[in-house]
Formats: sequence, structure tokens, C-alpha cells
Amino acid sequence: MKAPELPTIDQWPAMGPDDLIGENTRLLQDLAAANARACAARERLARKEADLRAVLRNELVASKDAIAAMERQHEVNIAMVRKAAQIEVGRIMTAAREAVAQRAAGDVPDEPGRLNDVG
Repeated sequence: MKAPELPTIDQWPAMGPDDLIGENTRLLQDLAAANARACAARERLARKEADLRAVLRNELVASKDAIAAMERQHEVNIAMVRKAAQIEVGRIMTAAREAVAQRAAGDVPDEPGRLNDVG
């Protein structure tokens, strides 16, 4: 809303004391109303900012919780992979020991393509 143009000094109508008091009162009321509107606007803005901060804070907490859950799952996955690797290494080592023991006992012929030890 555009403010009305104010008359220049020579355009002001001649006013009596009562008119000046009335005009002053009207201007003070307009000023008080404008200040009240500005205060209300600041309060609305503060409420909106507080609401927005609360939403952002909740999103941040949810994100941190999600990341923490992912990290826990990652640790579980790593532990599972390590355990599976340990089991596989144990299986391979057991099979190798058995193969060595069988060869040492002469129970298993040498694998094709493998050179026999010549003593």
C-alpha cells in the first residue's frame, strides 16, 4: 500500500488548536497501529523461525539416529565377514593339514602334474 503524498507547508490548511490536537491524536493512533502491526509481524516471524528450527532439529536427530543405526549394522556386517573368513581359513588349514598327513602316510597318490620328491 502506497502512502499518501503529504502536502507541502504552504498547502496545509489553517488549523485551530482543536484541529491540531485531533490531527496529532490521529497520527499517534496511526503510529501505534503501525507499531502494533510491526510487533505482530516480528512475533509471527519468531514463531515461524522457532517452528522451522524445531523441524530442522528433529530432522538432524533423525539423521544422526539413522547414521548410528547404519554404523551399528556396518559393524555387525564386518564381524560376520570376519567370522566367515576365520571359518573359511580354518577349513582350508584343516584340509591342508589332512592332505599333508595323508601324503606323509602314503595314503594318497601324488596329484597329477606334481613332481615326486626324489631322494
